[in-house]
Amino acid sequence: MEIIIKEGTLTYIKTLDNYSSPEEVLIGAYELITKVFSQELVIRAYKRTDPDTMDIKED
Repeated sequence: MEIIIKEGTLTYIKTLDNYSSPEEVLIGAYELITKVFSQELVIRAYKRTDPDTMDIKED
Protein backbone atom coordinates (compact mmCIF):
# COMPACT_ATOMS: atom_id res chain seq x y z
CA MET A 1 0.00 0.00 0.00
CA GLU A 2 1.24 3.49 -0.78
CA ILE A 3 0.01 6.86 0.43
CA ILE A 4 1.00 9.59 -2.04
CA ILE A 5 0.84 13.38 -1.74
CA LYS A 6 1.73 15.45 -4.80
CA GLU A 7 2.49 19.13 -4.30
CA GLY A 8 3.57 20.91 -7.47
CA THR A 9 6.64 19.09 -8.75
CA LEU A 10 7.23 17.27 -5.44
CA THR A 11 5.83 13.83 -4.70
CA TYR A 12 5.88 12.35 -1.20
CA ILE A 13 5.34 8.61 -0.90
CA LYS A 14 4.84 6.52 2.22
CA THR A 15 4.99 2.79 1.52
CA LEU A 16 3.22 0.54 3.97
CA ASP A 17 3.00 -3.21 4.32
CA ASN A 18 -0.02 -4.70 2.55
CA TYR A 19 -1.20 -6.02 5.91
CA SER A 20 -0.91 -2.74 7.81
CA SER A 21 -3.57 -2.06 10.41
CA PRO A 22 -5.82 0.99 10.09
CA GLU A 23 -3.86 2.55 12.96
CA GLU A 24 -0.57 2.11 11.09
CA VAL A 25 -2.09 3.63 7.96
CA LEU A 26 -3.28 6.66 9.95
CA ILE A 27 0.17 7.11 11.51
CA GLY A 28 1.74 6.83 8.05
CA ALA A 29 -0.66 9.46 6.76
CA TYR A 30 0.21 11.79 9.64
CA GLU A 31 3.91 11.29 8.92
CA LEU A 32 3.38 12.06 5.26
CA ILE A 33 1.21 15.12 5.92
CA THR A 34 4.04 16.60 8.02
CA LYS A 35 6.04 16.80 4.78
CA VAL A 36 3.58 19.51 3.70
CA PHE A 37 2.41 21.00 7.02
CA SER A 38 4.23 21.41 10.32
CA GLN A 39 3.78 18.77 13.00
CA GLU A 40 2.07 21.40 15.16
CA LEU A 41 -0.56 22.04 12.47
CA VAL A 42 -1.12 18.31 11.94
CA ILE A 43 -1.66 17.78 15.69
CA ARG A 44 -4.02 20.76 15.82
CA ALA A 45 -5.98 19.37 12.85
CA TYR A 46 -6.14 15.95 14.52
CA LYS A 47 -7.63 17.49 17.66
CA ARG A 48 -10.25 19.32 15.58
CA THR A 49 -11.53 16.13 13.93
CA ASP A 50 -14.21 13.79 15.23
CA PRO A 51 -13.41 10.09 14.69
CA ASP A 52 -17.08 9.15 15.18
CA THR A 53 -18.24 11.20 12.20
CA MET A 54 -14.90 11.43 10.31
CA ASP A 55 -15.54 15.15 10.02
CA ILE A 56 -14.47 18.41 11.65
CA LYS A 57 -15.80 18.81 15.20
CA GLU A 58 -18.59 21.28 15.81
CA ASP A 59 -17.38 24.23 17.88
